[in-house]
Amino acid sequence: MLLAIASTNFWTGCSSSDSSGTGDSLDGGTDAGPTDASSAEVDAEGGVPTCNASFCRTSLPDLSGVAINASWAVSESDVWVGGSGGFVAHFDGTSWTRVKSGTRASIFGITAGADGTVWGANGGYTLLKLNRAANGAPENVRLGNNAIFDGISASGSELFMAGALIPEAGDTVHANMWRFGAHPDGGVPSVVPISPPCPGRNDPGERCTKLHGVWAESAQRQWFVGEAGKVYLTDSSPRPDGEPIRFIEMNSSSLRTLKAIWGFGSNDVWAVGIQGVIRHWTGGDPKVDAWHVVPSPVTRDLLALWGSRPDDIWAVGDQGVVIHWDGSSWTEREIPYAEDRRPRFYTVTAAGDDVWIGGVNAFLRSNRATGTK
Repeated sequence: MLLAIASTNFWTGCSSSDSSGTGDSLDGGTDAGPTDASSAEVDAEGGVPTCNASFCRTSLPDLSGVAINASWAVSESDVWVGGSGGFVAHFDGTSWTRVKSGTRASIFGITAGADGTVWGANGGYTLLKLNRAANGAPENVRLGNNAIFDGISASGSELFMAGALIPEAGDTVHANMWRFGAHPDGGVPSVVPISPPCPGRNDPGERCTKLHGVWAESAQRQWFVGEAGKVYLTDSSPRPDGEPIRFIEMNSSSLRTLKAIWGFGSNDVWAVGIQGVIRHWTGGDPKVDAWHVVPSPVTRDLLALWGSRPDDIWAVGDQGVVIHWDGSSWTEREIPYAEDRRPRFYTVTAAGDDVWIGGVNAFLRSNRATGTK
């Protein structure tokens, strides 16, 4: 089993208080009704055109009452979304199709492995192979205990998850980081906690730090972010055989909760979070150096990140906020919603010239008619 240890320079895995502020993800929402992305019609309720220069409101099948929490674009003709109540839909380049998930548990994260498997992580401690059908629904991998996976990232054939274990009577293991993959000695792939032992919520004054995002730079190096500005990086320095994985707690230059992380290499990693916080790691000694504070054009909560290139990154979040990094600065993009109807966005993904954004009561696609990205 892979377990982490703590020392002076490494993560202790526990927090005595929650200084994260507000902004934890809400699951659910009411759909305002489908619209056609190719239409320039005006919404009868909001009086706002379906499309603006950047985005169009887009319909999904059976979306009523669903919040889109997760998305992943494998290509322009292979896009997946997941949401509350086990909602899953797939885009084949022409149209969206509802996919039977076989679960009512909400899906909070989607990623794709090197073998082409598209994985969904949900609140039932289950991994779904979204594009691998079994008995008419995605094949699922039951992992045992009850946990909520807020984030998932793949490196090769391995998956890494961030979240929080839901304590149950008799639990002796409390975790917020997991790895899923083949055991070093062979055998059936399984999930193991890779976080250090963390006190349960019944311990006076302490509880497990909730993590919200993970980016797997490689199978040996992962980055995790969570409440109170926590950033943890796998210590990839050599260690004796059998010694457990260690994590370095980095200085994020923030006490605000970080909700998402995305990177392009060990010296180019981004994190966003509550109240519009944006941080950028550009290299250095992770045990000593701090993340850079990057000016943000917004003060609303940022909940998701996606990057196609180092000069093409999107972040989305509360009250319809959408911002874009062009390599030099972050700027806010307008969305086709009235000010009093701006939805909460939970996810963003992109492939080619397509950008997809999902959330409560909303699903957007970049306006292909204008060619704006």
